[in-house]
Amino acid sequence: MKNYTGATALSVIALTLLASARPVWAQSSGQAPPDNSGQLKPPATGAVDTNVSEIVVTAQKRKERLSTVPAAVTAVQSQQLVTAGAVTDRDLVARIPSLQVGGGYGSGTFVFRGLNTGVASSPTVGTEIDGAPIGATSFGAVGAVLLPQIDPSTIDRIEALRGPQGTVYAGNTLGGIINYVTRKPSLVNTDGTFYVEGSDTAGGAGNASVRGMVNTPLVTDKVGIQLSAFGNYQDGFIDALVPGRNNYNYNHAYGGRAAVLWQVSPSLRIEVSDLYSNVHSYLDEVVGDPATSKPVGPDLTTDQGVLPKYDNRFNIGILAADLDVGSSTLSYIGTLQNAHSDWSLDYTNGGLHSVLSLLPLFGGVPVSSTDFIAVETPQDISKTTQELRFASPDSGRLRWLFGAYYGYESSLLAQNAGVGEPDQSLKPGPASSLLTFTLSTHLTEYAGFGNVTYYITPKLDVNYLANVRYTFSPSTMAYFRFSTGVRVGGPNTVAPGLPATFGPDSTDNYELGLKSSLLNNRLYVELTCFDVEWRNIQVLTLSQGGTSGEINGGRAFSRGFEGSLTARLLDALSLSAWLVYDDAKLKDDIITAAGIVGLKGDQLPNAPKWSGALSAEYEWTIREGLVGFVGSEVRYNGSREAVPRRDTVYPPTYLLPSYVVADVRAGLRFHKYELAVFARNVGNSRAQLGATPAGVPYVILQRPRTIGASVSAQF
Repeated sequence: MKNYTGATALSVIALTLLASARPVWAQSSGQAPPDNSGQLKPPATGAVDTNVSEIVVTAQKRKERLSTVPAAVTAVQSQQLVTAGAVTDRDLVARIPSLQVGGGYGSGTFVFRGLNTGVASSPTVGTEIDGAPIGATSFGAVGAVLLPQIDPSTIDRIEALRGPQGTVYAGNTLGGIINYVTRKPSLVNTDGTFYVEGSDTAGGAGNASVRGMVNTPLVTDKVGIQLSAFGNYQDGFIDALVPGRNNYNYNHAYGGRAAVLWQVSPSLRIEVSDLYSNVHSYLDEVVGDPATSKPVGPDLTTDQGVLPKYDNRFNIGILAADLDVGSSTLSYIGTLQNAHSDWSLDYTNGGLHSVLSLLPLFGGVPVSSTDFIAVETPQDISKTTQELRFASPDSGRLRWLFGAYYGYESSLLAQNAGVGEPDQSLKPGPASSLLTFTLSTHLTEYAGFGNVTYYITPKLDVNYLANVRYTFSPSTMAYFRFSTGVRVGGPNTVAPGLPATFGPDSTDNYELGLKSSLLNNRLYVELTCFDVEWRNIQVLTLSQGGTSGEINGGRAFSRGFEGSLTARLLDALSLSAWLVYDDAKLKDDIITAAGIVGLKGDQLPNAPKWSGALSAEYEWTIREGLVGFVGSEVRYNGSREAVPRRDTVYPPTYLLPSYVVADVRAGLRFHKYELAVFARNVGNSRAQLGATPAGVPYVILQRPRTIGASVSAQF
């Protein structure tokens, strides 16, 4: 851990002034938005586009303007992620209303509108690439926390769909969907992007990031290819006192994507792609004190004997095809996915240590009270998905979409508990394998989905679920939406006190929304009120012998509102803001043989009552072809529970405090290049982002103040 003097930090911050990630509209940067093929148009030359609401999304599996979709959807452009230095899933929280990333291990768990129990191993939010589900679904595969690192240069945007999405998507969409929409290979132009960044973290050391993408036709108007690659190197900033390892929590990742697009005929289009991600890291984790909600010990240190390693290799191949059949479209998308992960946790302070101390009674290896207990978990996952859908044209009074989905996955999870050594190896001999646990899972999914909408008048339409959309004017629309979501059940862990299987849980969502473009499209506003009812909740508990397993029980609700706006009131000034209130609580007591999971009235974990963000950017012309910019971003997250407050199954409970984090950024744009300096977490906040209880709370910290510079180019 390296000390930073206040004078040094402030002098660099003074140079950066007030800068931030750009708001939703790409036009403000002088770069035109993607066209319908996903390609970047050439940078604008002097003209300012003030329209902030014309983003095209595919949230309902057909292309629609964001401002006309009758659902709560947020589109995050790739350039926003690049300029914000987004590397992990937790970096999305500031940019998507109602999104949290819970847990303290792996990639973290996506949570929308508070729908989670804090320690669940199967996701409540679906994660997709171009509409195809990625990652494991089943309980035994722990898919909620084993997601790939996806490079922003690979994608055009992220579409975040808040609320259940079971009518047009497959299972595990209780709370919503995160969909990464990739850039498409060009059949006409050769273009590309390049980005390199260097920075230094207070208390740590240097960081570096490099990414690039090239797009070119192989046969003009027929075949195009796209290649992209990235490498991220983040140094650590936490000192591990027991093993004597400074800045232990590094994060190294690299990967890339290759895609080929073939326009077979005017009516048939086929794309084949392959994405690879490799993460080697230790988590940004310290031990928390439940009594004070603060980290234990000196600043940016941990006394863990076993450090939280997280490695993940992920590969997905995708085949997509669109065939025009008359005026309708037949679409197919299939995936083949393989992943290997390996993670370690410190269970020295949990109940496992007490269990292991009894081993000598049965002829086992003695375990000392001073021994560190390491649980290593290697896992392999294979998955394939197939989806076929048929959609009507985007015209006429009757518009419909029907589809079918098939998925099969197999996983092998192997856990081994042993005595850990300071060098992070296991103690040689019998103590290296005190207890082992293997879980093999196979899951097959079938689903059908569809939607039918009838336009009673040009202004009023209704679908088969009685969802209603009314268009007051070309710039203002209101809607009522009812939607459902489901998460699959399955076979359970075989252990005394646990049922052989557990059932699905489900959500019903009642949503009222308003979307409006004002002031000649210079101001775009969204307001959403929601009530989500959650039934038959899947709950992770313990067997009589301390083995984890699932049961069903109880109900919960999530009620609140979401508001957001993007504005360009002046040609030179861009603003973006959102605010969320969410009251998410249990409606029933949930008590298992192992103890209390939660009681009626307990706040759901990872569900702050209030959260929000505000960003601004100002740009000015220095001379022809040279533009200066400066801006800032501030985000707030209210206090959250790591598990329900009265939980006794996974003690101790822990309250994550509220936090405020601010970023600043400034620089120059000239022709196709950008040079920027930045300070992220400029106030050096010790924000606590998530926690996992395992005898003690293991808490994920915000990266301290990071100051650096970046250079990017388009060609």
